[in-house]
Amino acid sequence: MIQKTYIAIFLILNSCTMKNTKLIEPKAEKINTSLSAHNDKRIDEYYWLKERDNPKVIDYLNAENSYRNKYMKDYQGLEKKLFEEIKSRIKEDDSSVPYFENGYFYYTRYETGKQYPIYCRKKENLDANEEILIDANKMSKGHDYFRIGGIDVSPNNKIAAYGVDTVSRRLYTIYFKNLETGEVYKDNIPYTTGSVTWTNDNSAIFYDKKDIETLREERVMKHSFGTNIKNDKEIYFEEDEAFSVYSYKTKSNKYILIASQSTLSDEYLIINANDHNKKYKIFQKREKGLEHSITHFNDKWYKVGTNWQVYIYIYETPKGQFLEQYLKIADGQNLLFKKKIIKPWIGSSYTKTEYLGKSYNSKLKLIDNKTILYGQEVYKQYVLPNDFLKGN
Repeated sequence: MIQKTYIAIFLILNSCTMKNTKLIEPKAEKINTSLSAHNDKRIDEYYWLKERDNPKVIDYLNAENSYRNKYMKDYQGLEKKLFEEIKSRIKEDDSSVPYFENGYFYYTRYETGKQYPIYCRKKENLDANEEILIDANKMSKGHDYFRIGGIDVSPNNKIAAYGVDTVSRRLYTIYFKNLETGEVYKDNIPYTTGSVTWTNDNSAIFYDKKDIETLREERVMKHSFGTNIKNDKEIYFEEDEAFSVYSYKTKSNKYILIASQSTLSDEYLIINANDHNKKYKIFQKREKGLEHSITHFNDKWYKVGTNWQVYIYIYETPKGQFLEQYLKIADGQNLLFKKKIIKPWIGSSYTKTEYLGKSYNSKLKLIDNKTILYGQEVYKQYVLPNDFLKGN
């Protein structure tokens, strides 16, 4: 089956080449730009193409698109047929498995014939009336590109902060919506990752700011809800360009974490979500080669460390103590869990029940690659086409 498909594509492209030899392929202009780095100089003839707003760059891209359309003109019908065949194998009116958080079940669903997700929730149980948080199909109208970066609801369940990207550069603008009235506030925060972390008193959010040129997540900011973004406070700036930062809340909801990560090193800063005006504390200072993550549960800190993707270690610290304080007392004595990864290139995962004794949501269970249990009930089972060939 796969071989036949490759042969068909080859014949199509080959016949296109024979039929369109008279078409003139657009060629980008060569403009020498001298670049210096690490005591080395080089000439880049196409460096000017990075200028996104340069009219010459836009004209060149339009010429490339026009050339492609003319080149494939005779096969527009086949393109449409292939697209419809692929789309027919996707369940259009699909929905996600709901998850329970702070009194509500949250889920995402799709409607047949529509391209974008609808974000919903139901209060207390799945038989309750549906509340639509965001319908991306309506919001996307008038945009060539549209994507929701994340939806974060305030602890009092009244305000939703969500990120929107309409350019396709992963530069999200954060908006705020009143879930009681449906009003979208005029305040918005540009150039972010699209996600926020609420303080427990609902008064402020922490968000991650990007560099407009490099798109690196380089700083964590704090915005007091209802105030001018010009007054936002910089909480942390990552000076090392090899690191990126992001912020999030622990599962216990007691702390806001600022994670600074590079390829082979991690560092975590901790802020009390109930007393967020105080300066952060460092969980453990960064070390080259030390990769780890942390979580907080039942007033204890847990560290998950990796050793060249071979072992996962999980440590428990005494209540109220950070890891660097604990290591001075009893290094490694509270090793709770150790698991060897059989296939490092694929990776392996662990569940919270394996080392905490209790799961945050133990009702969900993956039975196989298409069936999910919710309690004892099969919640979702994916239906495969009758002609589906597993070997492909």
